[in-house]
Amino acid sequence: MIDLNTKISDCDLSARIKNLLIYNHNIKTIKNLTKYKASDLIKMRSMGQKSLNELIKFLIDNGIKLDY
Repeated sequence: MIDLNTKISDCDLSARIKNLLIYNHNIKTIKNLTKYKASDLIKMRSMGQKSLNELIKFLIDNGIKLDY
């Protein structure tokens, strides 16, 4: 399990997802990320279904659930 204050850069995610969250959308922590619904994330520039699936799987594996 990860802490909500964990930095996105420290997470076991692909570089593509880290870059689009941190640099394109200024989402720097898991806590910031949980403010978004999955339906909002898929609308983000460069966030495709495959990236969203990877992100959701990572969160679920770490006990965190996003709203849809």
